Amino acid sequence: MKISIFLNQIPRTLIENNEIFFDNKKSEVIFYYMVLRGKVSRTGLAYQIWPDSNESAARKNLRNHLYYIRKTIGRNIFNTSKDILSVDNDVEVEVIVDSAGNRIMEGICLPESDEIQSFFMDLYDKHSELYMVGNRKQLDDGVNEKNESKVRKAYENITKIDPYDEESCRKMMLFYLNFNSYNKGIEIYLRMRELLKADLNEMPEKETSEIYGKLVSLKKDSQGKAKRNFFGRSDEIIKINEQYSNFINGLDYSNIIIYGGVGTGKTFLMNNIIRDMNDDDNVIRINLSCFEIENDFSFKAIYKFTKQVLDLMNRKVTSIKKDDIDLINKFLPFLSYENIGSDHIDDDVERMTKVSYIQFEEAFMSICLELTRSNKLLITIDDIHNMDFLSLRLLSNLFMGRFKDKILLLSTCRRNQIHRIVDLTDIMINKNDLMMVELDNFSFADVEKIIGKRIEHDTDPDLVNKLYRETKGNPLFLFEYIESMENGNKTINEFKFISIFKNKYEMLSDLHKRILSVSSTFFDVIDYRIVSDVLKLDELKILESLDELVRMGCLIEEYDNDDISIAFFHDKFREYIYDSLSGLILRRYHSDIAENIEKRLTGTARDYLEYNRLVYHYRIIGNRNKYLKYVVKKYEFLLNPNIEYPEYISSINNEDLVNLNKEINKLDRDNDIWIDFQILKGAYEIKNCMYEDGKNSVLAAIDNAKAYNALYKAYNQMIYYSIQIRDLDQMHDYLCKLKALTDKDGSRFEIGKLKRLWGLYRIMNGGYDKAESELKDSIEIFGSSSDMELSPLNLASSYNYLGYIYKYKGDYIKATEYYKKAVEICLDSNILSGQTVYYTNLGQSLYELGRFSEAKEYLLKSETLHKKVFTIWSKPLTECYLSLIHFNEGDYKLSHKYLESSILHAKKLKNPYESSFVLKAMVLIKVECLKNSELNSIFSDILDKDVRYYVQEAIDSFKVLKMTGEIDFLEELLC
Repeated sequence: MKISIFLNQIPRTLIENNEIFFDNKKSEVIFYYMVLRGKVSRTGLAYQIWPDSNESAARKNLRNHLYYIRKTIGRNIFNTSKDILSVDNDVEVEVIVDSAGNRIMEGICLPESDEIQSFFMDLYDKHSELYMVGNRKQLDDGVNEKNESKVRKAYENITKIDPYDEESCRKMMLFYLNFNSYNKGIEIYLRMRELLKADLNEMPEKETSEIYGKLVSLKKDSQGKAKRNFFGRSDEIIKINEQYSNFINGLDYSNIIIYGGVGTGKTFLMNNIIRDMNDDDNVIRINLSCFEIENDFSFKAIYKFTKQVLDLMNRKVTSIKKDDIDLINKFLPFLSYENIGSDHIDDDVERMTKVSYIQFEEAFMSICLELTRSNKLLITIDDIHNMDFLSLRLLSNLFMGRFKDKILLLSTCRRNQIHRIVDLTDIMINKNDLMMVELDNFSFADVEKIIGKRIEHDTDPDLVNKLYRETKGNPLFLFEYIESMENGNKTINEFKFISIFKNKYEMLSDLHKRILSVSSTFFDVIDYRIVSDVLKLDELKILESLDELVRMGCLIEEYDNDDISIAFFHDKFREYIYDSLSGLILRRYHSDIAENIEKRLTGTARDYLEYNRLVYHYRIIGNRNKYLKYVVKKYEFLLNPNIEYPEYISSINNEDLVNLNKEINKLDRDNDIWIDFQILKGAYEIKNCMYEDGKNSVLAAIDNAKAYNALYKAYNQMIYYSIQIRDLDQMHDYLCKLKALTDKDGSRFEIGKLKRLWGLYRIMNGGYDKAESELKDSIEIFGSSSDMELSPLNLASSYNYLGYIYKYKGDYIKATEYYKKAVEICLDSNILSGQTVYYTNLGQSLYELGRFSEAKEYLLKSETLHKKVFTIWSKPLTECYLSLIHFNEGDYKLSHKYLESSILHAKKLKNPYESSFVLKAMVLIKVECLKNSELNSIFSDILDKDVRYYVQEAIDSFKVLKMTGEIDFLEELLC
């Protein structure tokens, strides 16, 4: 008897060429296990399948299933010799691998038997290995035979088993490169890159990326050969080329802004100049395009800019500081760039350590400085007027002294925006270093020459007159109309600008029209994957169609180093298509695109870029809830309300939140968005010392919140508020509420954070022993946590609070050790949050120990950081001690300046701890002023009361803090 077993995804069995079917699943599993295994122990098999039955019952169950197998097959194929069960010698078993690369024998399993499960897993692994060997050979054969069908089939089979096989990916890419099928090779790479990024948070290997670079370069060259004719602008080209020549040859040069009205050819001129520039190994380029909608999206251009800088740096530079890379990755966590030696960045928004924008700038400048040590940098920016302010600020730093002679800017700008851009760039670029190139419409003589050159008959004066009259010499409309004439349209009766676009659009196929219709709803570049999903078409088909639309002049390809982006050849063409679509169609497209983007959200900080797109699409279709949801998420990212230190990186101001509040208040108060916004608004107000408003916002959220996450965030905000104003009763109340909440549903990490806050409360209340126990418990939890982003932040804070215990006890030596530990953790983990506090506390303790030079060093570090984060927390303390240090050094004017500033900041912050030490500094300086009339005259405007007044104010303030050592010191002054 011959038994043929086909190892398919769903296995098949033929007995003498007749297929058999098992109605009983367990019998089927036993059959396959026995036939493929050959022989087993009968008793052992029975126990494996029925481990909870006694021997007699297990053997009986096995006997029943063997009987069922015999009945299904038509004869007994097993022999029993003593306790050994085996396949009969006269049974020939043929195993045939006939799989499409999927997991074989699905459904053939017995969860109650580890042995049988393991057998089938081993079988699958063995099958996969053989299957991969066979398909790799098929791939190689297909490449040699130049058989695309065979190659694609083999590659598909390989990726079903090992989707991350880059070696096979490279073979596919090279196959298409050799046949000039650049789009197909690029598509293979993009799929691999997206998969590696999504599943493993990795980038393709360098060898794979290099092949991709060749594909992009060859595709770019092929597009360049088919470029449209360029006419005129010779004077402008000469001016710009002269500046570029001076730049590369080390002579004086000017940065360039090309400006003009709509359709005057600004982008076309810039691209033509770039394309015709001679390649220079020492000049590298960064190319940016800015879109109108992006002006409202902070960091959008920074993201594009930084991504290209990192890519360039990877190829051009070897010695880059790891700290700078890590810092940039923390600021822009959606840029994961492992190829340069940076550790993997965990992207969870809740676990992301925020750094200040200015600190990011410094790291970015450091990288750019390294990049330009042996290279010059050409930065081209299309539509610079659309760049968001923070990105423009980043750009400004690249034109300071240290980059002089190293960077050239070539940009385009709308005429009606040029004065605004010049005013903004005046800060960064001296007007003498800026050359303005204005583009006007073509003259009548230019139009006559163009028509004579492009149309193959003598120039018709009437045609020239009509064309010039209708187009006013505008290059965009002029060339589009001439192209229309070349395609057979010889008339210009009742010519309208819009008819140019209409003619261009009407000549397209239905598929091209559908693709452009969907694409017109993107505010920036076209995402072919989303177009594919919306139209339910294969991605490769969409890529090929987009390529055809580029060749037709409807779209353009922009090259950012090795990346290709596709956009409309002119935004007016996009607007024409968009405006021609019905409201229902637009609503459907925007809705489909937004839903597609939502599916791709990862719950990580990388989602920040997608929030901007979601805000745009949901605003267009009027989905108020979704629109507001993502606006709030965007602001949460910028504000970072999840830390107790009142610091944040943000371009948010109160007016932003006031305007958003008007829209949010139209929602029901039990709406999650309304609740999240109240917490966000409250966090902003508390961080900015608008305490009553912040408190009311958070309490409104608490009154309406029911969900754990909302209550957790709101209770924490009330605790942070209590810390800032030192309201211990309120702090205790919300710590108890938070404990009740986390006891029920909290994570171990959240419990550790709660213990840390309890520790701070007990310090502020004088319970130092209990506080130390709570803090050490929290350190143990954070030290064992898998959360590698927020754990260092919380560890540093716990050590800082341990320092508080010993400072309150007057043991400044021990306090200093803990503060240094907090600083060390921050520096090791590139954490900015809290550093201002830790440096100030360290400086204060060293001052009290009489180590003034060391104290000054750390206090100045804190002062520097205060200029880089949005916070005044610990600023009064920093300034009052710097005032004392400068007073002791004899620099009384600088001492006065610091003291005056500390008094103002203390009044705003309203924190009793910092106010107490400001009062102490006022006392110490006032005492010295009494001894010297000259000193008294310097400080009389801010220390105009009797010394006893200041002493008593300071004593009363320290009593609130229960700092008996400070009280005793001050009372001695009264004696």
